[in-house]
Amino acid sequence: MPKTEALPVAQRKEFSMIKENKFRNPAELYEKQLRRALKLKKDDERRHNGSEVTQHLGEYSTKSKRVNIIYRDHQAEDGDLIRVHVNGNIAQSRVLLQNHSKGFFLTLSPGDNIIEFEALNQGTSGPNTAEFQVLDDYGNPIVTNQWNLATGVKATITVIKAKDEE
Repeated sequence: MPKTEALPVAQRKEFSMIKENKFRNPAELYEKQLRRALKLKKDDERRHNGSEVTQHLGEYSTKSKRVNIIYRDHQAEDGDLIRVHVNGNIAQSRVLLQNHSKGFFLTLSPGDNIIEFEALNQGTSGPNTAEFQVLDDYGNPIVTNQWNLATGVKATITVIKAKDEE
């Protein structure tokens, strides 16, 4: 066995949890590890929070005078909230997404009708998960899609009302 040399008595330091007659917090010994673990957890949560940029989900054309916009939570019913904007105006201010579908009818303006779904929160299990459909006058789907959004992010579609043929 190799022989180790001991430090001279003057250079030795005794281990103590007491500093200046005060007890030290045992967590100080693990503070660096805890900070690293917390950072990794936050990075992991950020990855699972959904898209953090506006989702452009396409442009669709119809001759319908109005459309039925339907939405629901396509995963767990966990308290997801959305706001719906149409051409910059709030059409639905606060909608709780549930597993059953609900929605509203929108009378289309000639030309572009920009519909934005804004995630107001991420429910209890994040991200904000929704499925939506836009149906024409006859109940035929114009578009069906889903999103996974972080809080404050929007999913946008444009429904273009084609001019009626004369």
